[in-house]
Amino acid sequence: MKKMIAFAAAFGLMASMGTAAFADADNSAAEQAASPVTGTSTTVVQPTKLFDEPLIQPGDLSKENNEPIVISKITPFFADPNGRILNFLSPQVVYSTGKHVTDVNGDGQWVEIYTWLGTAWLHIPEAV
Repeated sequence: MKKMIAFAAAFGLMASMGTAAFADADNSAAEQAASPVTGTSTTVVQPTKLFDEPLIQPGDLSKENNEPIVISKITPFFADPNGRILNFLSPQVVYSTGKHVTDVNGDGQWVEIYTWLGTAWLHIPEAV
C-alpha cells in the first residue's frame, strides 16, 4: 500500500512539472497553426503487393477434388489419419482436398479437408 501511495505521489509530481514546463513555452507555433490554410494537396500512395494476384488460379481447383462433406454434429478433426485431435468442427459443410485413406480397422475412411488451421483429416464412418 505504501508503494502505491509513493508511486501516485511521484506520478502526480511529474505531471505537474510537465504541465508547468509546457505552460511557459513560446505560443507562437500555436498561433501560426490557428491561421487558415488555403489550397489543396493530393497524396497518391501505390499499395505494395506482397503476392501475385490471384493466389488461386481458376484451374487450380477441380470439381472432383472439392467434394462437399456435410457435418451434422460436433466432429473432431485430426492432424493425420489415426493421429492426434487438432480441434472440433461444429455442424457445417466442409470441402475435401481429394485425398482419401481407407481406415485400418475397416470401419470407414479418412478424408483430408480444408480448415482454418490448414489441411486436416476427418474420419467418416461406414454407413450402417
